Amino acid sequence: MCSQFPNAAGGCGACVVLVSQYNPATDEVTEFSASSCLTLLRSIDRCSVTTSEGIGNTKDGYHAVQQRLADFHASQCGFCTPGICMSIFSALVKADKVASRPTPPTGFYKLTASEAEKAVSGNLCRCTGYRPIVDACKSFAADMDLEDLGLNCFWRKGNEPATVSKLPGYNSGAVCTFPEFLKSEIKSSRENANGAAVAVSSDDWYHPESIEELHRLFDSNWFDENSVKIVASNTGSGVY
Repeated sequence: MCSQFPNAAGGCGACVVLVSQYNPATDEVTEFSASSCLTLLRSIDRCSVTTSEGIGNTKDGYHAVQQRLADFHASQCGFCTPGICMSIFSALVKADKVASRPTPPTGFYKLTASEAEKAVSGNLCRCTGYRPIVDACKSFAADMDLEDLGLNCFWRKGNEPATVSKLPGYNSGAVCTFPEFLKSEIKSSRENANGAAVAVSSDDWYHPESIEELHRLFDSNWFDENSVKIVASNTGSGVY
C-alpha cells in the first residue's frame, strides 16, 4: 500500500505499533504510536513494543478495539486494520492517563470524539470507507451520541435501542504495555545520566534528545565527525 507514495514508506499507517518508554527516576511509563517501517531498531532500545497481536488474538481472545472494528463493518481486506487498532488503542491509553479529566459515565472512556478522529487520521483504507472506521473509534468516546453511529452488529437501527452496554468493554490497564522484567533490567543497568548521550552498544549508536546534546556529542571527540551519519526516521538513509 505504501507504494503509492514517492518515498515508498510511512504513508499508510498499516504498520502502526505502540512504543512504551520507562523512566526509572519517576517510575512512569510513557506510550506513543509509531510507524514501524520508519522506526530504526536502535532507536527503541530498552523500549517495549506492542503490536495488534499483543492486545488481542485468536488464542487469548480479541480486544474491544478489534471487536468493535469488526462488528462496525470497519474491516474488509484487513490490510489496514492492525494499524487502525493500534492507533485507537494508543489514543485510549493516553487518554486514560489524563488525571484532570472527569470520570466518564459507565461504559464510556476518557477519550473524546475529536481525539478518536485524530487518532486514525494517519491511517489509510482503500476498500472499506471511513464512516464505519470512524464510528468504531468514536464509540469509545464519552462525548459521543451512540444514536449517531452507523450500522453495526451490536444493535439494529430503528429496532433496538443503542445502549453502551451492548458494546464490548475496554478495560483500562488490562494490556501490559511495559513488562516488569524490562523495568528491572533498566533499573539494574541504569547509567549516570549526566552525559550528553548514551552509547547503547559497541556499535556506536548515540541517541541525543536535543540539539544541545547533539552539539556536545560533536565536541566530545568520541568519534570522527566526518564519519557520522545522522538518521531521523529516514528509512532510505537508515537502511542503505
